[in-house]
Amino acid sequence: MRGLPIKCTSCGASIVVDDDVDKLICGCCLEVVDLKEARKLSRSKEPPEFLIRNGVLEAYFGASPYDIRIPSGVRKIACHAFAPFVRSVVVPEGVEEIAAGAFPCNFLEYIELPDSLTILGETDQEYTSCLKAFRLREMVDGPIRPVIVCSLKVKKLLMDSVGEEDRDVVERGILWK
Repeated sequence: MRGLPIKCTSCGASIVVDDDVDKLICGCCLEVVDLKEARKLSRSKEPPEFLIRNGVLEAYFGASPYDIRIPSGVRKIACHAFAPFVRSVVVPEGVEEIAAGAFPCNFLEYIELPDSLTILGETDQEYTSCLKAFRLREMVDGPIRPVIVCSLKVKKLLMDSVGEEDRDVVERGILWK
């Protein structure tokens, strides 16, 4: 029988386990979690905002589309992890990969990206833009001017995903910090 989602007592990551399990190792922070204690704490709190398994953020369930702060310990953000209404996200240091389609770019207004980022969506240039982690051209064509906070290294990684014909438009259309 599958239990209710609980939060790791160390990092706050979402954990869903069978009711008969007493302890486990959190896939996010790799700490041993006493599930009896975690269940007590979880009953007194709101449902979890994130579903994280083995360091992979699989889904965001929070109510607010603004000021989303991904918990530390996440190494990868999975495809479709965020619903289409997400507006602003802070990705912590330690995240190395953002899968294709992780964020709905047409309404994304603000994102902070860590220097640890090394993989963005598909690296094969033969794939279409829908398989990229960020559809920068769509962000620029959206209702507001998006802000991306990142290092020069990460900016280069992002710009490498843009076709030559769109580079200038994307460069000018995004407020880089």
